[in-house]
Amino acid sequence: GDIHDALLFQVRADVWKKWARMILGIMERPPAVFKLIQMEPPVRLKAEGKIGTHWGSKLEFSLESLDEVEYVEDRAA
Repeated sequence: GDIHDALLFQVRADVWKKWARMILGIMERPPAVFKLIQMEPPVRLKAEGKIGTHWGSKLEFSLESLDEVEYVEDRAA
């Protein structure tokens, strides 16, 4: 789903980093944009992610910090 300028994905806890790396990578270097303009954009695109079991508990991360993030599911609602 999408909310304003955000995308919402539901993925299994055991593969979230794999999907986060792929999604943020595409958001920061969108293949369709590079193909359309046939050059690197003049500014670097930056994407950030958040993970959580509910809206109130979200852990923020970026591509650069992804390997350092250790997420533990919080089942409290």
